[in-house]
This record gives sequence, structure tokens and C-alpha cells, in this order.
Amino acid sequence: MFEVTLFGAAFAGILSFVSPCVLPIVPFYISYLAGVGLGDFKEGTEISKNVQRRAILSSLFFASGMVTIFVGMGATASAFGHLVREWFGVLRWFAAVLIILMGLHFLGFLKIRALNRQLKWKLDPPRTVRRQSFWHQRWLKLREIL
Repeated sequence: MFEVTLFGAAFAGILSFVSPCVLPIVPFYISYLAGVGLGDFKEGTEISKNVQRRAILSSLFFASGMVTIFVGMGATASAFGHLVREWFGVLRWFAAVLIILMGLHFLGFLKIRALNRQLKWKLDPPRTVRRQSFWHQRWLKLREIL
């Protein structure tokens, strides 16, 4: 394995940001975060300080939320990997057999009935509404307490 330096990771992030897939959508994304439509911009006028501040704050909160989520997911995956490290040999063979079986089923050489089933939940609308109302009331009560 090779080690990734901080400079290398930052360079890769900047390179992915200026890629032709991402860079053209940045103005639309920032205007969406700021809550401003492209129709609000008039030729020759400046963007108000309030809109600029809202766009910057929204972008920072969005980025910090994404970082938090992905770091948490990475830490969880790493912890799970450490837990099953001694079983990697067995898990590799199990995964190989499973992939081969799924491929044979997909090609039609093997019929696995459980994979051809379609599950549908038939919910009674009045019960669903009551259940949603129950949880909504609990949420409102919790907000009052906090």
C-alpha cells in the first residue's frame, strides 16, 4: 500500500472540484444554497451582502455536515473491518460463491425462487395516518421539553 500525504489529498480534492463534471454546476449549487434564483440577478447589479453571507454560511454548514457523515461512515467501516479481520479468508470464499450464484441466477441458469419474489406492503391508510400522527405528536412534545 502507499501512503497519501495531506498535500496529495488536497490536490486530488481541488482537481476533482475543477473537473468538467463539477465546475459548471457550482454557480447553480451556490445560488440554491443561498436561496436565490438565477432570475434574481440582474445585469450590472451586485449581489447583496446578506445573500453572500447566507451562501457562505450554508456552504460551510453543508460541507461540515458532509465531512461529519463521511468520517463517521469511514470510522464505522474501519471498526467493522477490524472486527472481522480474522475471518477475511472465509468471507472471501463466501462472497465468491455468492457472486457466482447471483450471476448464474441473473443469466437464467439457476432459478432461486426467493430472488424472484416481489414484496409489497399493503398499508391501511387510516392506520398509517394514525401512526404518523402518533409519532408527529411525540416529536412535538419532545420539542416542547427541549
